Amino acid sequence: GKRGGRHRQFGGDGPGAGRFYMLSRLFFAEAGDIRLDGSAVGLLQIGLGVRHDEMTELRILGKPVKGVYPLLYPRVVGRWELRRLLEKRGLVEDPGKAVIRSSVDVLHLLYYAVVAGRAAEALETLRARAPGHTEEALAIARTLCKLLPGDDPEKTLACRVVQVQEGSTLDRWLARR
Repeated sequence: GKRGGRHRQFGGDGPGAGRFYMLSRLFFAEAGDIRLDGSAVGLLQIGLGVRHDEMTELRILGKPVKGVYPLLYPRVVGRWELRRLLEKRGLVEDPGKAVIRSSVDVLHLLYYAVVAGRAAEALETLRARAPGHTEEALAIARTLCKLLPGDDPEKTLACRVVQVQEGSTLDRWLARR
């Protein structure tokens, strides 16, 4: 990044949004329905250098209800429910047309693509359109796959994304031989 002037290191184009999402998922994995109160959001803001209004603009957090922000994340593995999550987050299902604002957008598009049976193509498209966000999304998926509890639906999705990524890496490696 640039030195000197205000650079959005932790904004929608930096790692803060993805880290905010990942840590929220891991810290509150047992909650079932993750809703962050002001103190939880405040601690994450201080620790990660993000602002809660940015997280709502990026639709990682939903609009607050009585000072409590819902985290927008998959609660089931079904295609219909993932489509609804994408809609809530302001994303279209097509990774070639979706407006990508953060690694969390890429992650959720990959989750949908995995369930829709189009993960390899989606991964290729997202890597071409948003390489930095895609690599960060894959790192988040690897972490969530390892650390979320076994019965968490997002663990299943994250692990499937990791499998697709490992397959595509092998395919690309073999293609170079």
